[in-house]
Amino acid sequence: MAAAVMSQEAGAPVRDALGWALPALGLPGDSGFFQAIPEKKLSHYAAWEKRFKDGLRQRKNLLLKERPNGRKIETEELQKAYATVREEIPATAHAVIERFIDSAPGWHAQAEALAGLIGRRRAGLTLVSNEVGEGVHPETAMGLRFRDLLGSVNQRIAAACDTVVLMVAGIPLTVKAPAARA
Repeated sequence: MAAAVMSQEAGAPVRDALGWALPALGLPGDSGFFQAIPEKKLSHYAAWEKRFKDGLRQRKNLLLKERPNGRKIETEELQKAYATVREEIPATAHAVIERFIDSAPGWHAQAEALAGLIGRRRAGLTLVSNEVGEGVHPETAMGLRFRDLLGSVNQRIAAACDTVVLMVAGIPLTVKAPAARA
């Protein structure tokens, strides 16, 4: 599991890193998996154990192509379900999913590849921050420092985002839009 943790982005919180490492244990990767543990229980071994066992019970069987009751999920059923959502899935994931569907039931390279892919899916995220460059000039050194720091953070976040919207008097102004797909 240490190798799986090390392969992810450096500096990730332990809870996130452990979630990314789940494929090493035969579970889908999920950086938010251990976020369900309340902050006040993070030092309790039992809380971590319970969360892991819940995940094992709820998720592992799916990568083995089984239902929770142990009944096999047929290849045709997987193909039909996949066909209905294929266009909503990034093209870069199609080959991994198709190899998994065509593989035999059980834990193997195709299931492991799918487990790693699941944890890397993209999700929408909305961040809200104050605009700091067009307002009143701060009177104090601390205010100036805050303005400069928040401006720098906002620039870095905006650079990493697909879409950036500036709200002016309740009107959304798109500053950056996603690149058109080829």
